[in-house]
Amino acid sequence: MKGYKETGIPWLKEMPSHWNIQRAKNMYQKMNRPVNKNDDIVTCFRNGIVTLRKNRRTAGFTESLKEIGYQGIKKGDLVIHVMDAFAGAIGVSDSDGKGTPVYTVCTAKGNYNNWYYAFVIREMAKKGFIQSLCRGIRERSSDFRYEVFGKLLLPIPPRHEQDHIVRYLNWKSSMNNTYINAKKKQIKLLREQRQAVINKALMKHHSQKIRFRHVFALSRGLNITKADLMDSGVPCVNYGEIHSRYGFEVNPDIHALRCVDKKYLQTNSKSLMKYGDFAFADTSEDIAGSGNFTYLNSTAQAFAGYHTMIARTAETMNYRYLAYFFDSLLFREQVQQKVNGVKVYSITQSILNGTYIILPPADEQQTITAYLDQQCSHIDMLIAKFNKEIALLDEYHTRLISDVVAGRVNLQE
Repeated sequence: MKGYKETGIPWLKEMPSHWNIQRAKNMYQKMNRPVNKNDDIVTCFRNGIVTLRKNRRTAGFTESLKEIGYQGIKKGDLVIHVMDAFAGAIGVSDSDGKGTPVYTVCTAKGNYNNWYYAFVIREMAKKGFIQSLCRGIRERSSDFRYEVFGKLLLPIPPRHEQDHIVRYLNWKSSMNNTYINAKKKQIKLLREQRQAVINKALMKHHSQKIRFRHVFALSRGLNITKADLMDSGVPCVNYGEIHSRYGFEVNPDIHALRCVDKKYLQTNSKSLMKYGDFAFADTSEDIAGSGNFTYLNSTAQAFAGYHTMIARTAETMNYRYLAYFFDSLLFREQVQQKVNGVKVYSITQSILNGTYIILPPADEQQTITAYLDQQCSHIDMLIAKFNKEIALLDEYHTRLISDVVAGRVNLQE
């Protein structure tokens, strides 16, 4: 390609011909500053923000009894989270403070823009390059120490180009976030509207309350980890997708589910879901997600995965009516009033068994379900549309960062 040259860098095949290459250890020095008694804690987040913990939130963190090995961090330092670098926990600190020894804190030895190199290292993470380098690590973690980082080859645009790239990407990120936040606000309003429609329909019927445990029997999902999931085998309904993907029903014939080995059919049949079974996530990262579930609207085989509970009725029922009830505030508020936690909220079998459900006569259940299907279908379509638009914006922004950081976009002023 004219104006470009090969780099020899595994994650970056080509770059502009006037750019240089250097090893990170010759560009960045690892710092180990002492801490001051009154320093506040700086946290490096997976979205690339490095700021004082109190600027984001104070709850949900593991507090150290003794701050052994803590190090001083200065505003403008390049900070790399050794364990979470693979997930994008790399950025430039916006504050002075102190940080855990699991951070690699660096200062530039030369005329380099730390913000540009934060983008570069995050690009390595997005491409899976950092994960490929790591050794002896736990699931969903890395060991991206300075010794590993220092050996890597990095591109070096002229300093004015580094600055221009950073200004451009910050501008585009601001625009992208504005669009996404507007769509998220619309989704929030639509979900509130959906909740209001469901609650109004259910409140019209003053049927007797029945304890959850008198209708459902509970069992556990598979005792596996994310590492056990495959692209083929027996479909598996996992807790992460319950929170983020399926909605209140899942159908392996329609949804693309991750799978587990067929061997579990022989050894873990109790975790195999049947048509009409509900899978509840047993943990949530926030109160709002407590009570999230999906039900199997298919006769296809599917396992319930890790961090899930299976709820099964002894007799055939109107599962879609039950799904609407579980999605209502009438049910969710019962769960949310009983969960405990700070960063992670646990939803136990005892909590579910202590809730109640409302079961009007079968013909009324059918009437309610038909009405809600009609009323909610348009809302659900709009929510799906906005979620798709958010995904496309994220995809575009990710690709833009990749192209700009690598010099594939001409930003000449």
